[in-house]
Amino acid sequence: RSSAMRSVKGGVLLDDGRGDNWEFYCHVSLRDIVKEALTKFSISGSPEDWALFIDKTKRFVTEQNRHEELVSGVMANIRTAPEKLAEDSVHVLSSKTDHEILVELENVVKYAEECTYANVFYQKGGLDYLLDIIKRTPVYNQMNCSNLAYSLQALYQVMDFIGSDVWESIIDNNLIKKMVEIIRSP
Repeated sequence: RSSAMRSVKGGVLLDDGRGDNWEFYCHVSLRDIVKEALTKFSISGSPEDWALFIDKTKRFVTEQNRHEELVSGVMANIRTAPEKLAEDSVHVLSSKTDHEILVELENVVKYAEECTYANVFYQKGGLDYLLDIIKRTPVYNQMNCSNLAYSLQALYQVMDFIGSDVWESIIDNNLIKKMVEIIRSP
């Protein structure tokens, strides 16, 4: 068997419980695998908006990590692609009401546990919106405190994947003053 035809047998699952056995061929791009799964399960939308996610490792499958993630017996879930998730997050954080921002901050915290999302969120300017929310949100009621808590947690999670050298470029006097205000608040 030629190396170009190698494959891994596993399965593809949807959040609604539907699924099927799958053979992941090494020579087939992830985009084409996703496109085939979308067709098979009658899912609408562009293949670019969808991705394979491995629940066991809590990682999206990328062309760079596919040989680590797509192993024999793997069950890959079809999920919204990290690029789409990050784009949607940045849109909501930049233009919605405080309540919608709070809901999206909860999502950012959840998604930022995964490195692909965290990197895309960073590349799309998500840190700027988190910093803006942190700096402009007064510390005086439950919703504001929740916004601040989720913003700080999301900031930490994204920065954890990006690296500590970025901290130097985002810290300014206003952010330091805000952190002190948050720490001092009851």
